[in-house]
Amino acid sequence: MLYAQGISFDGAHMDLSFRDAGCWTTVSPEKGSPPSLWISLGDPEAGPAVQLGICPPVPQKIWLDTHYHATDQMRAVIQGGFQLQRKHMRPGDFGFQMAGIAYREGLVEGGEDPLWMFAIHGDRRGARSTTTRHDGSFELGEVAKDQLDRPVPSTDDPYWRDVPGGDRGVSALAVSQGRTVGGFHWCNFSESKDWQVITPGVQVCAALFGDAEVGPMILAIRADPDAKILPRHSAATEILIVPVAGSVAAGMSCLSVGDVRIIPASHGVDALVAGPAGANILYMIADRRAAADIVALDGRGDTMFDACRTFAKMLGDPI
Repeated sequence: MLYAQGISFDGAHMDLSFRDAGCWTTVSPEKGSPPSLWISLGDPEAGPAVQLGICPPVPQKIWLDTHYHATDQMRAVIQGGFQLQRKHMRPGDFGFQMAGIAYREGLVEGGEDPLWMFAIHGDRRGARSTTTRHDGSFELGEVAKDQLDRPVPSTDDPYWRDVPGGDRGVSALAVSQGRTVGGFHWCNFSESKDWQVITPGVQVCAALFGDAEVGPMILAIRADPDAKILPRHSAATEILIVPVAGSVAAGMSCLSVGDVRIIPASHGVDALVAGPAGANILYMIADRRAAADIVALDGRGDTMFDACRTFAKMLGDPI
């Protein structure tokens, strides 16, 4: 499945950019509101919902109401700053959150750069939020509530009828590295010394979350300058690539910070090679079942794909 509000996908891949968000939808109030884009991938029922969000700098801290979601989540700050509970997330920070954990989130005051946020609801069925306390300084309007709560059009009512675990959801989060505190699992690309070395100059932190059978697998990859990350390959599900630092050559293209590339299922994914300054990237396999059957298209096997299969087995038991 591949769906995004207001965007048609056609061709071998779709390139999006935080630097060019004119076609993205907006969060209310409708005038002057920051752009946000929901993208649904993977399994048509329980696959992930990806959110790309931009927020301008603010003069004082802004909080949303305390709430929770009925699915595991993942967030990464690409630019700017973001407050999640007591954690001030900066570029290079990424983290996971178990389903049903109530939390506060907001914008950090005083920055000069707009916030670029990459986030994933692991199971789109649980993306709708449940507010537990009206303690925010920013009130979402009806447009925002509808967009945030239903990233995929749905006629099902009541909403929670088909969501496993109801409004609290069922967590299936498992991460290979990092630290867990109170339902949150924190990681950073600068803390990669304990990550698994896949090939020379390439280290990986892997995670499974969302639905326990068809949820996404995400690889946080730190690569040395000019390191060969992946050969040309194909998967039976969508692949999403997000550079977080440095740059990566993808075939004839160069993807840098702020770029997002989505490759439809069963299309060739260009070989990935880190740029001259190295690369930190997030690489998502939309449906974890496809991790077992990724095919190298240059006639040879690849240790990264072997690692994906190993991670899928190793992380089978949630944390």
